[in-house]
Amino acid sequence: MYVPGELDETKKVLIDVGTGYYVEKEIPDAIDYFKRKVKFVTTQIEKVQQIMKEKLIARE
Repeated sequence: MYVPGELDETKKVLIDVGTGYYVEKEIPDAIDYFKRKVKFVTTQIEKVQQIMKEKLIARE
């Protein structure tokens, strides 16, 4: 569904921080938040990949 609208406030955005909670942040702070989130998720992926490799080697 498309709903046309206008933005009154373009200096702040709402960020979904999980489980239905949202935080209002200024754009530079939001960018920083998402950079940290990407770094965290990337680190977790790398950890899981390492564990999977170790389990695969153990099964052989």
